[in-house]
Amino acid sequence: MLFNRVERTTLSRMARRSVDDLGAYVFDAALSHRVGYAEALLNGAGVVTYDPGGEAAREVGRFVRELLKEIARGKE
Repeated sequence: MLFNRVERTTLSRMARRSVDDLGAYVFDAALSHRVGYAEALLNGAGVVTYDPGGEAAREVGRFVRELLKEIARGKE
């Protein structure tokens, strides 16, 4: 599971812990509630294309790296 629109709140931490307690796989990466996502959408682009050096693009990069690592592990 990938959490998105995450904010640094107790509620976010509790939600993540609850899903984890259910035994579901939860990615370490998460997509925060950032203006960059909306700006990219309004400009018809993904965040990596719209602002490659921005925090939103870095979050997506972290998620993609983690996802690819999990896929590779599943093929072992």
